[in-house]
Parts: sequence; structure tokens; C-alpha cells
Amino acid sequence: IAWSNLFNYGEENFLEMGEIPGLTGIFGANGSGKSAFIDSILETCFDAITKNVSKNIHLINDNKESASSTVHVSVNEQRYVIEREINRIKFGQKKYDETREWGRTSVSFSLMDSEGGLEPLTGVSRPETERAIRQRLGSYEDFLLTSLSAQANPLDIISCKETKRKEI
Repeated sequence: IAWSNLFNYGEENFLEMGEIPGLTGIFGANGSGKSAFIDSILETCFDAITKNVSKNIHLINDNKESASSTVHVSVNEQRYVIEREINRIKFGQKKYDETREWGRTSVSFSLMDSEGGLEPLTGVSRPETERAIRQRLGSYEDFLLTSLSAQANPLDIISCKETKRKEI
């Protein structure tokens, strides 16, 4: 995974996870970016994070105008590349101090061949691309239930009461 300007991270962050067998834990001091790192992966793959953030503009580092991330992931011996970018868009009238901002997200999705070439799987619209990603990787909820135990996971079956477990 590579990412720039997501959350409190700056530019050009990179972590090569390769093929790590077994269970992997991420440990560090409070506030060191462990959850933000996981959320960077989730945002890139699923356009969702573990925290309750209502607008994607809040994912961009406050001191930057855009954020981007790229994930290379393998599923059933197929290699995929997901790239996501969020741009800060400002609108309104500055002279009346009524400027507002929102985040415009774009996503691309590709299949990587054995020589490293990319075959685009990006749809005509962003929802089509999100569907193509879910078809191959599964949903955000699938990932939380099968592959991640996050600090504030609303689908954490271990901490749920019996009624909620049945719903899950």
C-alpha cells in the first residue's frame, strides 16, 4: 500500500506487506497511526473506514488539498490494483466568507497480468467501479467479519449480545 495525505499522514507513505503468512498484528503507542493505517487500506479498497466520518473531505490531511492511495491485492491468484484519490473542492463566495468545501473521490480498478501490465476494470461511473471491486474482493462488511478485528468494529461478534450476533 502507498498513500499520501490521508488522515494525519503526510506525503509518500509506503508499506510492503508481501505475503505474510498467518495472523498479523499491528502494535504501537497510542496516537501513532495504527488505526489510520488500517483505515487507509479500508478506504482504498472499500470506500469505508472503521470510524464514523460523515464526509470524505475529513479524510484529507487538513493541511493538504488532496489525498491519494494505491493498494495492490491478490485474490484467488489474481492480482488487482485499486487507486483512489480525494480532492478538496471549494465553492461559495469568498468575499462574503461563505466558502464551503467537499471532497470529490475518484477510483480506478485494474487487473495486473503476469508481466505487470494493467487491464482496466474501471466502470463508466464510480458506482460501477465500486461494484466491480466488491464482486472480486467482497464487501466492507465481509472484510470486517472475516479478516479484521478493529478497535471500534461495530460488527465485532465477540463483544455483541446474542440478539446482535444473530443479526450478523
